[in-house]
Amino acid sequence: MRKFYFLLAFLIATACQNSQSQKKDSPKPTVEKPVISSEIAALNTPEKREVFLVDIFKKDQNFRKNEKSSVLQTYGSDSEEYRDFIKQYLEIDETNREKIHAYLQKFGYPIDPKFSREAKDAPWLVIHHMTDVPQRKSYFPYLDTAFHQKALNVEQLDLYLGRTYEFQFGEYPHWKTRYKPIDKIEWLIEELELKSVSDSL
Repeated sequence: MRKFYFLLAFLIATACQNSQSQKKDSPKPTVEKPVISSEIAALNTPEKREVFLVDIFKKDQNFRKNEKSSVLQTYGSDSEEYRDFIKQYLEIDETNREKIHAYLQKFGYPIDPKFSREAKDAPWLVIHHMTDVPQRKSYFPYLDTAFHQKALNVEQLDLYLGRTYEFQFGEYPHWKTRYKPIDKIEWLIEELELKSVSDSL
């Protein structure tokens, strides 16, 4: 009887562990919030879309550069203030992700030459800062299209693909021999099992 209860406890623990692992590994679904939906719907001119994208760009960069440095210098990394900052930082990243997701679905990548550099970089930055591999990969078609339309440069696509590779395989893909950046990009696309628009040309 004791063996039976031991086996039962073991099976329950294993099932719970597998369930938690699946939850952790599964990408967080993107559910468009009503506030974000109405905000996207209001972007009915190129000028409004420019302001929207630049605002996301600035929020992303201000937190990572100016505010992070200030909080660290003032309170240190072990402080309650810094932990609160990181929590707020993650919330801003998630809101930016939701906004960019909704924007891309409605308007596609901002490839028009009239968009500023900051506006064009906003979606790339937000996607580049994601840590979930399936999520990162799901946005590849947008970044790939932007790259072929000259809205993103080779270094930006390389960074995005390289970091995706790092998250998936546990190491950053450094090449010891000289290479053309486009060769590395093509190799990363193949290794990550992604499909480029150039494949269909």
